[in-house]
Amino acid sequence: MQGNAAAILSSIFFTCLVLHPAYALSFNDYESASFLAKIPEVKVETELIATHPGDKNAISYYVNLLNRYWTPTDTKNLNERNPQLASEIAATINDTIAQSEAGNGDRAYSDFFTIAGDMEQAGLVRVDPIQTGNSTIQVMSFAMVLRESLERYGDAIGSSQLSNLSSMNTNNIQSGVTSTGTQIVNEYAYDNSKELAKEANIIYEQLVTHAGDKQVYNDKIGYFMTKYISDLDSKADPNTLISDVYAGMYPNFVEGYKMNPESVPEFPFPSVMIAVMMFAVVAARFGLKKI
Repeated sequence: MQGNAAAILSSIFFTCLVLHPAYALSFNDYESASFLAKIPEVKVETELIATHPGDKNAISYYVNLLNRYWTPTDTKNLNERNPQLASEIAATINDTIAQSEAGNGDRAYSDFFTIAGDMEQAGLVRVDPIQTGNSTIQVMSFAMVLRESLERYGDAIGSSQLSNLSSMNTNNIQSGVTSTGTQIVNEYAYDNSKELAKEANIIYEQLVTHAGDKQVYNDKIGYFMTKYISDLDSKADPNTLISDVYAGMYPNFVEGYKMNPESVPEFPFPSVMIAVMMFAVVAARFGLKKI
């Protein structure tokens, strides 16, 4: 993933918010957060498609995810405000896939850069500035991308529970939280999980820039975000990653940014809060470091 390029595009997105007019037909908070999450999700899948020219298995895997993130409904919603942009995104996605399938990596990657810029523009067009600048909505989109990263890690290690977080319950949280390493059975999913985590971190960095009054919470989120990325790189066991997100970052989303857990179905509730309490008990018992 071209981290610097992604960061620059994201910075342009947030900087340009003040220049974009509001529209009468607006998303609610959840819809806005969901659309903002689609920006990095679509970029990740198109780049991974572009960087696997001629690899039909990889392309098929990433296309399936891309089709879930960017649907005909998304094209229709964007078309209400900018038909040309909606058409261009759809056409360029199709060309990226076709070029990669044909083994034309350079052409496919050129298409990716076009899509990356178009998706940033789509965020400006489709989501009203007052919502995009709302820190609670930003945290919701952050949480959504994290969820996707966790689920892809579940695919990577063959964990049915982690691949479908909505089914997670207290029985999925084991007493041990020490990383012992996990076997990767799907490298495509593993790469996907790591790239989504990087994009989530970019959202976090933008959040810190625009929410300096929440430094205490931001520091805790940042600590566990860094730990989460490191644990992904070391192929940690799923309980460690669940703890990073649900026991580490999640409580700070709720307390610091007033995110209503029930407003983000991507994060199961209330079982997750039970998991948080279980982690606290384990931490106290074994003297694990807290932040």
